[in-house]
Amino acid sequence: MSGDGANEAKEPVPSLVSILHGCNNKLQAVSGNLQLWLDSHSDTEDAELIRTALESADDLGVLINGPPKSSTETDDSGDQDLNGKGEKILVVDDEEVILQSLDILSDMGYSLITASDGKEAVEILQQEAGIQLVLSDFNMPNMSGGALFAWIRKSGMDVKFMFMSAEPGQITDKEGVSEVVQKPFRLKDLLLLIRKVLEG
Repeated sequence: MSGDGANEAKEPVPSLVSILHGCNNKLQAVSGNLQLWLDSHSDTEDAELIRTALESADDLGVLINGPPKSSTETDDSGDQDLNGKGEKILVVDDEEVILQSLDILSDMGYSLITASDGKEAVEILQQEAGIQLVLSDFNMPNMSGGALFAWIRKSGMDVKFMFMSAEPGQITDKEGVSEVVQKPFRLKDLLLLIRKVLEG
């Protein structure tokens, strides 16, 4: 026997840590998408049914809704107006559910434009005047959020930029970036950041 089979290179077996890490990232993304949907459909019967079901599953409820606030933790949003004033925002994400969930920005006084990747976003930025903020996912096919930001910076375009990412630590070049939003996020927290960036 030649034994060639024994010498063939084998695919490395992923470690348990890497498997759990990947599962956690996917679960975080799903929970974030569900939270966005719940926030944007808060007054519907379906949303109420989902929230009721989550309340009976403590662990998942905490994952979706976030840990309960402690007695010393306060909501610093106060009576701040989260509504837009007609500002034009370009939201870039390859996940359709994110784009659909953030469509609520249109109902809150913003002029919303969406793109499914960086390449489409560049085409929009070249054709559409008056965009004041780009809110972009970091990891996307065709053209990443990082490449999109680099293009905007090189072009000298006067537009504010925010990243969204489940792993913000991978974003190393933040010069000129207004904010980095970690996924999953609460819609209210995102709206607060948008107002902060636009008014800053």
